[in-house]
Order: sequence, then structure tokens, then C-alpha cells
Amino acid sequence: MSEEPEDGRVHYRRHRARPIDAPPAAVWPWLVQMGYDRGGWYAIDVLEKAFGVGRFATGWSARRVEPDLQDLAVGDRMPLTATRWLDVTVMDAPHELELVMPPGLLTWTWRFTLEPLEPHSQHAHGRTLLGITTELSVRARSVPARLAARVAFAAFDLGHGLMEAVQLRTLARRIPAA
Repeated sequence: MSEEPEDGRVHYRRHRARPIDAPPAAVWPWLVQMGYDRGGWYAIDVLEKAFGVGRFATGWSARRVEPDLQDLAVGDRMPLTATRWLDVTVMDAPHELELVMPPGLLTWTWRFTLEPLEPHSQHAHGRTLLGITTELSVRARSVPARLAARVAFAAFDLGHGLMEAVQLRTLARRIPAA
């Protein structure tokens, strides 16, 4: 989870993945439409609204691919809240989408990868391993600052980890049904 700083920073990295019974090209549009005032995050909508990241173009997290939300390119901003965003730094359809918080005290990279899986007889059109990698880093030079960063990252891992697990489960349910 977190690592000891060699560069005066405390780092956090977590990777989660789940198979989805659809090919990468069918998963990709769901990722492109994510965001605040867009398709949402596919996690727990009520909590997202409570934390200020859940205002959705469709009222709740999208339940289908929304054609009006498919315009996204490297250099665009994916809204996180009304005042914060993540920059689109990598967009390799339908393989990888990378979002990065603009420079500041905290660095945050959120990477979505789509890996084709061998089709099974019941999923003749293909399957995808959807991976989500979250990396955080914060400057923490003193012992108290490193301890505070590790505690904060542990809390983040618990809360954000739950939301990512729900996000993966929700996408695994919605995409094949779309």
C-alpha cells in the first residue's frame, strides 16, 4: 500500500481488476463518459453525492452508454467536483485511460486498463479484464508528516477502495446487459 519515502514523499499504489463479459470496445465508452456532471463513477451514488463528486448528467450514474458524453481527448479535463478535475493524460482506445490530478501538494494518477481475455463459449463476443490502478504521492519529510500521510492513505484505501470495488462490480453488471 504505502512505501517509505526515498524522495521525501510517501507513496500509495493499489491495483484492482475484474473480468467483464464484454470485449474492450464495449467497455471503453463507459469509461469515457465518467465524471462529475457526466456519467458518474458507477459506485455508490448516494455517497458520491454526499462527498460532492456525484452530480450526474443522467440523474444517477449512467445505466447505458450516453452518446452525448463520448467526446473526450488527451488534454481534456474530466470533472471530479464542481471545482476540481483530473486531466486526461493517456487515451489509447480501447486499452488505457489515464487521469491525473493537476500538480499540487498531492499527486494522483488513476489508470484504467482493458485487457482482452480469451472468450469462453458463453461469451463468444469476448471478455475484458478491467484494471484500475490508483497511485498517490505526497511530500512528507518529517516523521510526523510521514505518519500522517500513511494514516491518510490507509483511510483513503478503505473508502476509495470500497468505491472502486463497487465501481468494478457495477460495470461488470451493466455492460453485458447494455
